[in-house]
Amino acid sequence: MKTEEMLWMGKRNFTQKARSSQRCDVSIKKSYSQEKLKVRFTFRNGSGGIVSETEYLQFAVPDSKHIYFTSGDHDTGLKLSSQKSMCCDNRYVMVNKESDAEEIVSFVGDYNLKYDDECGLYYIQR
Repeated sequence: MKTEEMLWMGKRNFTQKARSSQRCDVSIKKSYSQEKLKVRFTFRNGSGGIVSETEYLQFAVPDSKHIYFTSGDHDTGLKLSSQKSMCCDNRYVMVNKESDAEEIVSFVGDYNLKYDDECGLYYIQR
């Protein structure tokens, strides 16, 4: 997969099993707020710092089996947040834009990160 073939998503224009085991790197969960679909990425085991070198993240869904991650900035990426009250290195990203959430809702589940040598990016695969 080549990076120039991917459509990066982020800011534009202006599961329970994983929680208990902590073995997977990435979880994707859907939710609704005011009847609007949202999706939340949870990055565990320090994987938030691996997929992005900044506090912001972009993602691409080049096909129906992969989501790729890259660093973003304040203007292009979604903020990686954490819960200060917890003594862990979990990071979270909420995808609030409904069209982007619809793009990744079929990926709901738990994943381990993989690395694509061709484009030098981390990804998940279902």
